[in-house]
Amino acid sequence: MVYETQNYRSFLKATLAEKIQANPQFSLRAFALHLGISHAGLSQVFKGTKNLSFERAVEIAHKLKLTDQEREYFCTLVQYESAKGAEAKSELLDKLNRLRPQHQVHHLSLDMFKVISDWYHLPILNMTYLQGFVF
Repeated sequence: MVYETQNYRSFLKATLAEKIQANPQFSLRAFALHLGISHAGLSQVFKGTKNLSFERAVEIAHKLKLTDQEREYFCTLVQYESAKGAEAKSELLDKLNRLRPQHQVHHLSLDMFKVISDWYHLPILNMTYLQGFVF
């Protein structure tokens, strides 16, 4: 799942959502306790007002039981987020692309996403192929 996210924050949020779905009693506080950080600190990370340090990222990756490659990818996401300068960001982005398993990713425009996310768009589209359909 870590490879499907664009940044480490969205990965952590998705992991929390997954745990809540499995156990509705699970909370942000429980997740923070599991990760070994304060719930206020985790909340700030989620909001984007605070970044994780590389050392903290390594600890979190270990506690989430990520594989070695997933751990390296997650930690590189953390480094990328706090990197200064275009050259450093470019190098880290290259590293992320090398670490990500090679499968084709399709970026969708907002309009295309809306078409596939709402069930009624596809039947309407198919209706346009019916004989006698008037737009």
